[in-house]
Amino acid sequence: MERILLDALVFAAAFLGGLPVLTLLHELGHAVTAAALVGGRATVVQGPAPARLQVSVWRLDLRVHGPVGPHRVWVGWALWGPHPDRRRHALATAAGPAVSALSSGLCAFGLAETDGLAQLFLLVLALAAAFQTLSSGLPVRYGRRFGSFAGEASDGLRVRRLLEGRPEPAPLA
Repeated sequence: MERILLDALVFAAAFLGGLPVLTLLHELGHAVTAAALVGGRATVVQGPAPARLQVSVWRLDLRVHGPVGPHRVWVGWALWGPHPDRRRHALATAAGPAVSALSSGLCAFGLAETDGLAQLFLLVLALAAAFQTLSSGLPVRYGRRFGSFAGEASDGLRVRRLLEGRPEPAPLA
């Protein structure tokens, strides 16, 4: 019974503490690439509440909101201006899922190097980052179960449309 409780606490810590970090890394992947390739300023917003922490470094603005409920730990986005070269814009859009895939791989690699509770923590993060990679990297529109992202185009769909020379997909009403 004690082991089950400890495992549940580690799972909760990974979920509540690790998921916001994974989301922040995903959005920073977009923002750093956009600032470097697209130019201008890029802004990362983490969480749906009023900003509690605002930091500006180089051409990046970071606005961290929170704390948020467990159902909103995935909420984050990166904003940057358009660029006439669609390929650069597509690279910045694809960088978020790429960082999520890298995060998943690093956590999975760490599984072989750890055991016990640390291994459970990394397993939860690896699986969450893999889900984040797939859900943002595949060219789809988010369904109603995706909350504030319902009807929005995934990063993968945005990349595909940019590379095809088609306009940015508008959210569904």
